[in-house]
Amino acid sequence: MSERALIADPVVLSSSQLRRYLESAGFRVSVAHFLDDALERLKIEPVDVFFAVASPEFDGETLCRRAKRLKPRCPVVLVYGSDEEDLAPHAARAMADGYLVEPLRKGTVISCARSMIRVRELVDEIDRFGQPPREPAKAVPSRATGDLAFFKRFLLLEIKRSRRYRLPASLLVVGLDGLKTAALSPKDRGMVGSLTLAGISRGLREIDLALPSGEDRYLVFLPHTARKGALIVAERIRERLVKHRTLERLGVSVGVASFDGTPTKAPLSFGGMMRDATLALKRVQGAGGNGIEVAGEKPKRDRIVIG
Repeated sequence: MSERALIADPVVLSSSQLRRYLESAGFRVSVAHFLDDALERLKIEPVDVFFAVASPEFDGETLCRRAKRLKPRCPVVLVYGSDEEDLAPHAARAMADGYLVEPLRKGTVISCARSMIRVRELVDEIDRFGQPPREPAKAVPSRATGDLAFFKRFLLLEIKRSRRYRLPASLLVVGLDGLKTAALSPKDRGMVGSLTLAGISRGLREIDLALPSGEDRYLVFLPHTARKGALIVAERIRERLVKHRTLERLGVSVGVASFDGTPTKAPLSFGGMMRDATLALKRVQGAGGNGIEVAGEKPKRDRIVIG
């Protein structure tokens, strides 16, 4: 069965080009030229990926946020008319799963669409088969969790895709600063794990993946996300977590590693991103914790939490 794409674009010429690219790859495509029409189509039509133009004349970012509330599991790609400014933070704030910049290239459009759909399918697969047991028994379920071996295999494939098509990708390592030395019962430690994982998951998009990596660390993979977008997500995660008194007392830090899609001398790899994000986390924790550090940048800390 063909994948189905919806395009929201007021300009017939540009939507026709995007439609041709997708139809050449076997997609069944429908087009909406008005915001309300796009939302109505999203309500009644089965859609596997949604492309929304963001321009001064067409508020695709607001449309994206409304679409994600309406159908959270449908990947949304924003299409911008130029890259005169850094668009990653705009796309991240709009809750977009990815973004493209005109002029569009056929291979990039098709690769982006198929990648979005594949990631969503993998998240669905994790929901059905990959939920690991947690303590306590009634821990909050998360649609973004899964088996570590599966997570690593998935990352290897996605990083290869990012390297080949020069697509951005980021990896976060979230750490609970004082958990190892905290005087907590096994039950309380299980509750901390549940609270942390639930808080992380609520700050993510549907195509993002997160899971525990040891008692006091969590891995978060952000496909199609460059450094500035990853920093926004890291800040969002920290804000959610430290709202809980127990987690605020422990302290929460995040190490960030990113690939922006440009060629580099050092080969892009899962191991390299994992190493960079982990070292960034260790540096911020060694400097007092309770902050964020992006690999290659100075740490960003709020304050030191003691006890």
